[in-house]
Amino acid sequence: MHMTFNDVEIDSDQYFEVALSLNQLKNDVWLYFNISFEKMRWYHVVNYLENTGKVIFSYQNLPKNFNGKTKKVGNKIFTMLNTNDENNDGRKHFTAMHEVTHGVLHLDGPVKDETFYSNNITETSQDLKEIQADIGASELLIPSEGLFDACINKLSFDQMCNSFECSYGALNTRLLNYLVFERNLTMPLALELVIDFRYHMKKDLCWFIEYGESINANYQSFICDAYSEYSSNFDGFQEYLKSYFLEFSQNTSLRTQYISYRQYTDEINNYF
Repeated sequence: MHMTFNDVEIDSDQYFEVALSLNQLKNDVWLYFNISFEKMRWYHVVNYLENTGKVIFSYQNLPKNFNGKTKKVGNKIFTMLNTNDENNDGRKHFTAMHEVTHGVLHLDGPVKDETFYSNNITETSQDLKEIQADIGASELLIPSEGLFDACINKLSFDQMCNSFECSYGALNTRLLNYLVFERNLTMPLALELVIDFRYHMKKDLCWFIEYGESINANYQSFICDAYSEYSSNFDGFQEYLKSYFLEFSQNTSLRTQYISYRQYTDEINNYF
């Protein structure tokens, strides 16, 4: 699977390289505050780094087009964040996690004299380090565990934005990269679910995220029989859903069930 960020194609290996590099930080925050991963928010990350002295944050009211910067001096990482009220809070929170990701991925180890800037230019940059920082910011702002929990609780798009204190654009992108990289959907299928969720207030995305994985996992134990029965039979697939995943079947549209079917049959065809 792959997605395009600022005209740069990122594959699954590159995506998970960034996500996995943040696991130690997430674990440290979890232990420090004694909170579950699904309850972790951007401010827990900032407070942990500030309280432990791992990052020195400064806050200044600067021109709107400047969001923040991060550099390393000696063994200390310094991050400056713009407090200008013309920038919305969701943007500020994303910038904070973007800069934190720079610190974790690009300033770890020996002294480095590189300085990373977040502004209107870097937001559309094709520089791989900036794209990596955006991917990391997305994961820290909206952790996979928190996103899954929000879907189980059937939060709306607006409710998720409020819960994660993020912008609409940040959540839109996060949902897409979660579906493509972590749930193995093609971009067209992921886009269908996100558009309906965001603009038409349909909860199919939530049902798919909650049950789609268990459907596919269940099928793997019956892989040969399922392949022969359902490889070209969507009606048979629907009957299987009604028998084993009634709640999913009753609460999702035929289109979402078809997305599950397409994902499943693609995996089966790849297997054989």
